[in-house]
Amino acid sequence: MKSTAWIPAAAGAALLLAGCAARLPEEELCLARARLDKCLDNASTQSEMNIISADIYALARMERFWIEFRIWNQPGYDKIEKAYMKDRGEWERKAKAEAEKPSPYEGGTLAPYELNRRMECFEQKRIDELKTKWRKP
Repeated sequence: MKSTAWIPAAAGAALLLAGCAARLPEEELCLARARLDKCLDNASTQSEMNIISADIYALARMERFWIEFRIWNQPGYDKIEKAYMKDRGEWERKAKAEAEKPSPYEGGTLAPYELNRRMECFEQKRIDELKTKWRKP
């Protein structure tokens, strides 16, 4: 039997980006994160909080990828490529170290939620840095 696990994610992404004629995909992803963040207030179980926070983190990563795509394709990228790639490598090492930090809730049901939120915050800092330091307006 074929796996259809990708269908909800693909359908969700298609619906998410379907209405973005006036906004860039990364802007839509940011808005979707904000809307999902509000859903955390209505989560009734830790499992729901874990799932929603994982989705929020995934949206933050997608937003960062889009911004990186814009940087790679902006005029004059060839002039900043070496410095940008060095910076990107350093950030990836920091992200790996951050992800490997033990959670204060290690072994408990809150650990995935805490990791997702911490990594989303880490991604947001990178998004802000990419927008201010590397992306041309």
